[in-house]
Amino acid sequence: MNWTFDIRDLPRFIRVNAWGEFNNDDFVDMIGELVAKDYFQTGSRILIDNTGLDLDRMSDRELVEARNAIVVQNKALAFSKMAIVISTADLPAGRKLAKITQYSSRAIMQIFDDEKVALSWLLGFAIAGTLPS
Repeated sequence: MNWTFDIRDLPRFIRVNAWGEFNNDDFVDMIGELVAKDYFQTGSRILIDNTGLDLDRMSDRELVEARNAIVVQNKALAFSKMAIVISTADLPAGRKLAKITQYSSRAIMQIFDDEKVALSWLLGFAIAGTLPS
């Protein structure tokens, strides 16, 4: 599993790009590296693009370990808003992760399969074409 971090301004948010085959040890390292960045602060807005990540073979145990990686960073991630973008095929695993994380994490997290919709939610404004009719 590989990843990069990028800080975006106006409006400010952190973009994480992850790709390769999902690995929990790497996921723990990625979250730890994220919260250690000098530009990270409690309440940060974070877009995690996992569309290049292979989640096909994630077991329930791996989902729980991924949740634990987020929960371990509760103090740093408190009040952060996380939009996680995954492929449409991986939505069931993503939704399961969100469900098992929602009551134990202090971050606000949503799963998306469309980056524009994810950014709209993350940044708090409507993007043309994303509003319900």
